Amino acid sequence: MLTTQAWNRYELAMHLLNYVHFELAAKRPTLVKADTPRTTRLLQRCTLLLEKYHPTWFLCNGHLQTFMVIVSDSQPPVLYKRQELVLDDGGTVSLDWALPSSVSGHTDDDSALADLDVPTILLLHGLSGGSHEEYMMQTAEKLLRKGYRVVVMNARGCSNTPVTTPKLFCPAYTQDVREVVAYLRNEHMHTTTPFLAVGFSLGANILTKYVGEEGSNCTLLAAVSVGNPYDFVATNIHITHSWFRRHVYNAAMTKNLLQLVFHLSDAHEQLKDHPDVDLSQLEQAKTLTEYDNLYSRHVFGYETPMDMYRDASSTAYIKDIAIPMLCVSSDDDPICTNSAIPYKECQENPNIVLAVTHTGGHLGFFTGNGLSASPERWCVDVIEQYCSSVLELAEDDGHLTKESIKKVQSLPNLLHLDTALHEPEDDDIEPAVSSLVSWDVLGYAALGIGAYMCWKRVVA
Repeated sequence: MLTTQAWNRYELAMHLLNYVHFELAAKRPTLVKADTPRTTRLLQRCTLLLEKYHPTWFLCNGHLQTFMVIVSDSQPPVLYKRQELVLDDGGTVSLDWALPSSVSGHTDDDSALADLDVPTILLLHGLSGGSHEEYMMQTAEKLLRKGYRVVVMNARGCSNTPVTTPKLFCPAYTQDVREVVAYLRNEHMHTTTPFLAVGFSLGANILTKYVGEEGSNCTLLAAVSVGNPYDFVATNIHITHSWFRRHVYNAAMTKNLLQLVFHLSDAHEQLKDHPDVDLSQLEQAKTLTEYDNLYSRHVFGYETPMDMYRDASSTAYIKDIAIPMLCVSSDDDPICTNSAIPYKECQENPNIVLAVTHTGGHLGFFTGNGLSASPERWCVDVIEQYCSSVLELAEDDGHLTKESIKKVQSLPNLLHLDTALHEPEDDDIEPAVSSLVSWDVLGYAALGIGAYMCWKRVVA
């Protein structure tokens, strides 16, 4: 048991090591964007994208960041009110409205949710996820504290959503999001109410594809994509080409899907009479491609899984995006290969800002030294700041009424900065190839040795 003095010495040593680690490992995100006045004004407000991202010192690569996503349990106490929505084809999704009382005990939830003027943000989860995921709850909490209405769309079968047709979800299928956006716009807000959307992983791809398909008809004010695979053909190759990725990431995602079909929902009951789906074979699937070959391609009408992957890839739709959109990716995402990040396509669309961090894993982006609390997600703060910045610009340009914008409370003071835009020095938009031995690696080794030596001195 450490004494108070020993703990203080240890904490001081770790803070010093964290500072050294910042100097070694913190880097600005690579920004890819068109040089337009609107983008410049937006980035003047969204300052986190111009500052260095400092990953948590003990999560020094994409695998560790992604592992932290799996094991972290620092879920904020966000409560939801569920609404089930039956879609045109008879399928069902659930809408979980985040309750403002989760972050403010004196809030009248019914009145807050019924206020149709409040800027509203729709959240889309990743593969087999839902509103219960930590990254979803952290994002919902952050946005609630800023005064937004937040609603999560749980895909068919996910998060205890009933399965009422043979269809679950598919990376190429955007109709569910289209119907949900139309429903929310028509039934839960006025025509002038700011409406934004944020997607994670598979949800990011579906959102990006949907926004591109809608083009200038998109009713969203802005969108954010985090951890988007972009190219499912490249991603499929990436997670099958090595033993580790095939038996860890690919196998885990396949297992999650099979759990969803056979144990966490009654999807198997809907599929038992499908002429092209053999449930006994499906239950033995070992990879995502096997799962898609035995299930997805039959239900969604594709000849092969590769046909579905090509149709699902959102990169082809980026050129048609006509609303402000932030795309956040990590260069060391072990699931979504960095070779699929659409640098060129994003550069050519003036509505898009692409931010690529040097590390962050898949949906990790953890920051903070983790001494007295769990690491926090950098991307959650970026999402909130970007959404608030877009709202501020829309008001400045006369596209929103003050009645709508004033509903969002406690906007960052940085939104009114008129300082010059500071760009990263490196203008190269292509991802850098890491050497096998780098100064960062040596720095991590030195930090580990230093931490161990400090610990021995403290407890001695």
